[in-house]
Amino acid sequence: MIRTPVNRIALGFILLYLSVIPATAQSYSTLDFVKTQPPLYSTDAWYVLNTSTDNFSVFNKNGELAITKAGGDTNTQFKLQGGKLIGIDNGEFGGYLNFIPKDTPTVSRQIKSGNIKLIFQFNDTIYFIEGLAHLSVNKGALYRLDTANKTIGYTPLIGFEDAPEAFAIYNNTLMIASHQSFYIIHNGLKKEVVLRNVFWRSLYPNSIAVIDDKHVYIGIRGGYVRLNLNTKNITFYKYRS
Repeated sequence: MIRTPVNRIALGFILLYLSVIPATAQSYSTLDFVKTQPPLYSTDAWYVLNTSTDNFSVFNKNGELAITKAGGDTNTQFKLQGGKLIGIDNGEFGGYLNFIPKDTPTVSRQIKSGNIKLIFQFNDTIYFIEGLAHLSVNKGALYRLDTANKTIGYTPLIGFEDAPEAFAIYNNTLMIASHQSFYIIHNGLKKEVVLRNVFWRSLYPNSIAVIDDKHVYIGIRGGYVRLNLNTKNITFYKYRS
């Protein structure tokens, strides 16, 4: 366990919102996309997607799939009673997890260096996820945030074979679409690798919308993916550009 001194920390119960639709984002219909055979990695068809400027986010809106253009903000925040946590992800340029006290907001304290993808509360415990996919580096990890004796620390819990990128909580599990895989973290922090070496490698998953076990949607560059958790089959829907 690693700890950083922080004065006057008080943690409050915070709800996690992983599927909030931006009010100003452009919306799309499923008719704007066509069911397409997923391209093999590094083929011409995959390269068209990799270089596309169309990046789509998916959301669960009242039990239905909603699709918007993905935003560019890669930072994450989590409010505490005594301040807030700020997670920064600058890709190959690095990042960090900082604590900003409410009573001295101009002073921030670094808790950990690294590209912070998500800070969230799950089963009354606060966690954060770190990850980086750049050149030969492709990895990530899940950490628990620890608070005691006016300090904030962290404990590494689970390592990932490639960088986590998109997240959702469903039926007491955490779902993660990584750089080229799909994981489920079950209650008790048991990691399940659902898919590995998926075609969306370097198509940058940015969001997950869960309707039910047969309809798990993942927003990526150039379209979106439907995953059936029961059969582990994936279907790709390409944007009709």
